[in-house]
Amino acid sequence: MEFVVFGILTGCALLLATVGFSMIRRIEGFLNVAHGQMLTVGAYTAYVLNANLGWNIVPAGVGAVIATSIIGWLVARLIFFPVRRAGPVMLVITSVGAAYIVHGVVEAIFGVRVKQFQMPPMRAFRFGDMPVAAPDQIAMVVVAALSALFLHLLLTRTETGKAIRAMANDFDLARIRGVNTSRLTNYVWLIASGLGGLAGVMLGLIGRIYTDMGWDNIMIVMIVAILGGLGSIYGVMGAAIFIGLATSLSVMVLPAQYSQSIAFLLIILVLLIRPQGIFREV
Repeated sequence: MEFVVFGILTGCALLLATVGFSMIRRIEGFLNVAHGQMLTVGAYTAYVLNANLGWNIVPAGVGAVIATSIIGWLVARLIFFPVRRAGPVMLVITSVGAAYIVHGVVEAIFGVRVKQFQMPPMRAFRFGDMPVAAPDQIAMVVVAALSALFLHLLLTRTETGKAIRAMANDFDLARIRGVNTSRLTNYVWLIASGLGGLAGVMLGLIGRIYTDMGWDNIMIVMIVAILGGLGSIYGVMGAAIFIGLATSLSVMVLPAQYSQSIAFLLIILVLLIRPQGIFREV
């Protein structure tokens, strides 16, 4: 049960991070390697608010999401937007450079020592004699579910969301039809970066905060995105939970250091059998 709970929590964090990654992929047309650093920014921002300023983890998490949204948008405005015309390959290379810049800034400010949130001890809810999950862990699942529901309603029930989906399907046609693509692109970067920040906070809650969080997780995020179908925002939701459970449960039969190899094995199988991913693009 402990492995199942940890797998679900990891999957929830991957869900948020990968949905943001996929949104940028659909709108901008490139794989944003720097998106992984938004997890690091979110985790360290929440740490400053929580451990240094004494905020409760809830307002600290909200503040971290807002700050990461703005930082991600600024990175896009200053680094990615000016090189759009160079094409997706140049954007990918640029994103690697941006990731190194953000990582270097975070490491210069905070150093390389591992950090943790200041959280009061919580008693886990029990099912008979078996502990199941603590209140903060249940809250993380609820937050992830509400975030996914918010995105679903935004994309399907609002004019802004429908316009974003139109841009994702055909950017040039949407612009010709009168969609304000510049404004909506800014919205996408704000939302995607904020989701990355929230994922970083969640990973910090179930583990530790360290400067290489972005590098360690961006490959898993890409695997989830490919497994769910590159650009399939709904597909990655199911793929994230699946990968989280698979890597967590694998430690029952494999040493912990090899748990992520399960994700790579799965993606190799998917690429061989169904290169477009399990789910269709939505």
